[in-house]
Amino acid sequence: MNIHQIYESLTPPVLRIWHRERVQYNAYLQDICAIEKKGDFQREISYIKRTHHFEVFPYEWAEKYRKHFAKVYRDEKNNCRYVRYFDKRIYFPLSMSKSAIQLYFNSILTEQDEHSAHFYFPYQSDLVKGKAFIDIGSAEGIAGIHAVDQAEKVILFEPDSTWISCLEETFRKWPDKVEINNKFVSDSNDMHTVTMDSVCKDISIPIVIKADVEGMEEKVLEGAREVLSRPDTELFICLYHHSGDEEKIIPVLKNNGFQYKINDGYILFPSEEGVEFRHGVVHAWK
Repeated sequence: MNIHQIYESLTPPVLRIWHRERVQYNAYLQDICAIEKKGDFQREISYIKRTHHFEVFPYEWAEKYRKHFAKVYRDEKNNCRYVRYFDKRIYFPLSMSKSAIQLYFNSILTEQDEHSAHFYFPYQSDLVKGKAFIDIGSAEGIAGIHAVDQAEKVILFEPDSTWISCLEETFRKWPDKVEINNKFVSDSNDMHTVTMDSVCKDISIPIVIKADVEGMEEKVLEGAREVLSRPDTELFICLYHHSGDEEKIIPVLKNNGFQYKINDGYILFPSEEGVEFRHGVVHAWK
């Protein structure tokens, strides 16, 4: 057992979060002070200075996710760990420890709080009822879980093969409704990559797309020209991975006739240039 594993096994998750965020806070304090001098983001900076926590979501509503951790279960049939979410199970890779799953799942719950800049839509939302829901960048699959009861079809794309067996277990109850793809979505078609236009060419029902693809959202839109021209397409697109993503993505939506709303609040995002406050997700519709 290495030092990291010993530390992880002996140190409670809450203490590890506290220590990590104190280190991060001190490292980025200079950047935060420089932002404060410009007079912007006063609510967020006030919270950071008061709590001495460098948090991705610097708001009081996020504190509840720092105090309570989900119970992690082990499936006796496949030896995989999972958490219970509403009336469903979300499975995790065998390589993830119990505490790592707890920390990860809490971060996902924080992202999908209704107050979060990263929020998509509620569990069992009518927004996807009778529609095809396409989740680009599925990871653990929480967006698909939100959609699976109401949507007519759920199509998941996750290029990281580590998550594929987990998704198969999570969505095992819906073999005729859920399709899982171990591919990238971009602006071209080959063995490892597909475009939204090729995926959606035979889909006749309305389409809802969520894209969280580590800064490749613009490429996803470039490969979705036919999809964007449809009157029944709805989008949830991440704006925060790269500085300037918002300025590139919003004009594409406008030029294709979408109305849109950017989620309230900000994500505190570390980059090579320092920390920035960025918008999280834009919801677009016609």
